[in-house]
Amino acid sequence: MQGEAMTKRRRGWNYFEACRANLTPEAKRNSRIFTVWCLGWALSFVGATWLLLNETVTAAPLTWLLALVPTVIGLLLIRSYVRFFRSADELMQKVHLEALAFGFGAGFLFMTGYALFERIGAPAMSVSDPVAVIAFAWALGQLLAMRRYS
Repeated sequence: MQGEAMTKRRRGWNYFEACRANLTPEAKRNSRIFTVWCLGWALSFVGATWLLLNETVTAAPLTWLLALVPTVIGLLLIRSYVRFFRSADELMQKVHLEALAFGFGAGFLFMTGYALFERIGAPAMSVSDPVAVIAFAWALGQLLAMRRYS
């Protein structure tokens, strides 16, 4: 009985295993494409941020182009996520919709709550702070929803 409980617990928290088992071949392909765009966006964002902060690129047209690259990649990332979402079955759509709601709610509370703390002396919040909270909450929402429905 204990081995069965361990297997069930591992399966419930292993997001990738549970996720892949419930995807159609088309949705698996779209999920991989979305993952590649996520990595591309993250690398382009970190790279552009580093280059701009270190003033490696200083010519005005190049700085604008450098700042535009992560935005364009981000638009393609969103497009790939929508394509994945539409190709997923109803259960996977429900999991992702709940995760998006959880991430949006956590981000909203963090941004509005922290704004009040800034008024009483907390350090100013960077734009990337709420992005990190939203991304973490979205991933946590997926884990919780997969556990609930697996």
